[in-house]
Amino acid sequence: PPTASMPQPSEAWPSQDEYALAASTPPPQLSEASPSQDEYAFEMLELVGHAANAGDWTEAVTKYLEALEHSSASWSLRYNCWSGYTSILREGHITTTDEDVGRLVNVAEDLAQPVAFRAMASFTLGFVAATYLHDDEMAWRGYRQTEHIIEAATEHELAASVILPGPTGYEPTSVNELLLRLKRFVRGNTALLNGSKDVEDAQPPRKRDDVNYTDEKHGHAPKHYDVMMEERAAAATQAASLRLDHPSVAALGTGELSFFLPLPRPRSTRNGRMCSVHACELTAADFKCAFRDLDAPSSECDAPRGHLRPMGIEQLSDVADVEVAAAPLASDDFWHKYVLCFLPVVIRGGSRQVTQLTKWDDAFFREHCRLTNGRPWHALIERNTRITQNDRHPLMNDWDMCKFIDEYTRVAWKNKLYMVTPLSEPGGKLRQFIHLPQELRCAALHRGLHEARLWMSAGNTSSSLHFDTHDNLMLQIDGEKDVYLWHPNESHKLYMDFHDKFGLSPINVDHVDLERFPLFAQTKASYTRLKAGDAMYIPDGWWHLIVSYQRNIAVTLEFEPFSNRFHNVYPPGVKARLQTKGIAWAEQVRMKYNMREKLAASFPSKLDGHPITCASAPVTPRSLANCQLGHR
Repeated sequence: PPTASMPQPSEAWPSQDEYALAASTPPPQLSEASPSQDEYAFEMLELVGHAANAGDWTEAVTKYLEALEHSSASWSLRYNCWSGYTSILREGHITTTDEDVGRLVNVAEDLAQPVAFRAMASFTLGFVAATYLHDDEMAWRGYRQTEHIIEAATEHELAASVILPGPTGYEPTSVNELLLRLKRFVRGNTALLNGSKDVEDAQPPRKRDDVNYTDEKHGHAPKHYDVMMEERAAAATQAASLRLDHPSVAALGTGELSFFLPLPRPRSTRNGRMCSVHACELTAADFKCAFRDLDAPSSECDAPRGHLRPMGIEQLSDVADVEVAAAPLASDDFWHKYVLCFLPVVIRGGSRQVTQLTKWDDAFFREHCRLTNGRPWHALIERNTRITQNDRHPLMNDWDMCKFIDEYTRVAWKNKLYMVTPLSEPGGKLRQFIHLPQELRCAALHRGLHEARLWMSAGNTSSSLHFDTHDNLMLQIDGEKDVYLWHPNESHKLYMDFHDKFGLSPINVDHVDLERFPLFAQTKASYTRLKAGDAMYIPDGWWHLIVSYQRNIAVTLEFEPFSNRFHNVYPPGVKARLQTKGIAWAEQVRMKYNMREKLAASFPSKLDGHPITCASAPVTPRSLANCQLGHR
């Protein structure tokens, strides 16, 4: 099956190789420059290309700085020189000296410099401090200063554009886009530095920790990996007293739960590459793996298969097909075969049964994009097609649904917007056009339905690798999706304990770093291609990656059939083990969902506290408009 769509090299900062490639061709649209000055600067840039090709990076830096000094007021040309110089520093081709640090500090603090110069200077200072100088306090100050510079940028500065070298030559790039990209890198790198994804609340690190650990369940502050290992070792000595060998546990076939899972930490990379879930900055050496021609000999990339490639079939050797059923699927069959058995399923035609697919065009949305009182529907609209933060920001806060429908396919916004909004909004009109699926026409299931969520884009979107804490029935209305699934037992191989939010993996889905996360290649996955008209059930706790193509519309029905007292059914030994201080998230997840697989028939329902049977289907709401949404 196809993998996630591969981003172009321009999604990352231009590498030094790209600068060298483009240096011999003067950038266009620089008529405002002084010919005599810029002619000399271009001569220097040609020498940069020769020096880079020869591997003489010291000479390349000298020529970049000389070109910068002699270039005219043409800020595009000056920025190219400055970006080239900082690129060499970040890639570690030369040793960063005190003179380089002083130069970066001076530019970052010079308010007369363009905002892009200052932001790039402070970011580079943070990067080289963290990667090569091992000065975490300097790195933290550099990243924080970058954030402040970007936040203080004026609308006039953001509206400017600069011409940057890319894989095919020079390309125009807006300063706004450039700074947003830089901000994503800053957030990702700061997270790796101090274990927090919330840069606003980040504190200067006391010491250098390659990996931190956050125990969200017990409310502890981020811990160093060694601290977690000490707690786990102490808990292991008490394992005998937890009575995990109790006959009630053995009868369930859960003897494997008595063992602590292996929890290896992510490895360090050889070239200092900073690649995390929210941002990935590749070096020039990485490009032959990340963007290699799939028909080219694999020897060009000296790394495991699929290294730095989009997440999917390239890294995985054990991929099964998701089970398929035909619509309509009766609610008792859906319950007994799939929900009760904790098994994902694709229901071919399941969406077509409950949504009139021909209606969901842009004209239909324009007719229903306002609330029943005529006011704007302020939908949640993300300004990205990738997850760049834990909380789905940045958002288009001043847009409503009508504005999104008018703009999302235009060139200026195509592949940059994603509407992910709840349909429980009072006065929203879309719920009435979705019938309650046959699969949920069991009182214990549809009474557990707490939200319906609309997902809409022009395509080219990707989720992060994550799991939800509720069951999902996804209705694919338009476009196609690639869906990869992993059982909760794979959680430790997805390194969930090394992300700072429960239920998320730190692995970047566009560039899977197998050098840093080698266990990912050993996971067992399932795959399916969803088409318009299909539905898919994804159980609570199953890891998934979803990649969308073309104009894409889906509605997810989020439901929780079980009461939150389900853990009362667990054997005493399992409950005791789950409360152990040193338990890891991956172990909690594995035990919880093993219990669901084996004991769900005894779990109390949210409807009446009794086990769910779905033996008969009582009268139920015909459409979602009659369901009580917006609660949990």
